[in-house]
Amino acid sequence: MKNLEERVREIRRVLNKISSLNVGVVVHRNADPDAIASASAIAAYLSDLKNYNYIVLPEGLNRVSKRVIQAIGVKPRLYNTSELRVLHGITDIYIVLDTSNPVQLGEAARYIANSEYVLIDHHEPGELATRARYKLIAKTTSTSELVYLILKDCWHISREFATLLLAGIL
Repeated sequence: MKNLEERVREIRRVLNKISSLNVGVVVHRNADPDAIASASAIAAYLSDLKNYNYIVLPEGLNRVSKRVIQAIGVKPRLYNTSELRVLHGITDIYIVLDTSNPVQLGEAARYIANSEYVLIDHHEPGELATRARYKLIAKTTSTSELVYLILKDCWHISREFATLLLAGIL
């Protein structure tokens, strides 16, 4: 069995390999700070690699997440599930963060179910974990911690994204 460091390197390689693809980054319904921090950092990293990506928030952000991203000043491109209907047609791969249960994705689960996706999560493995093409599931305090481990050696994490990931970890 691979240790955490080896699994982190594998996901980093996958992210670098998909950099020329259209990527949908999806989190759970009513996204908390961990979900939006993870998604925003991954999306920003992929944007720096010059790929097109977008973040889908089934049922939007929770109240705390709205305040966190406003206070930090990060402005990710956020879309809802109804907009995913159109975006799905141009999406090559999805990255699912902070959930391994399709029920938590709401209607977005329909689009992901028959698509290729990468799963990064700190919860107990669920149904999404069994079908993921690539996955990083580890018992950490948060998905933000896993995203930090993935990005720390390959991307300059700005003060804003470091603060956002720290908020997600907390």
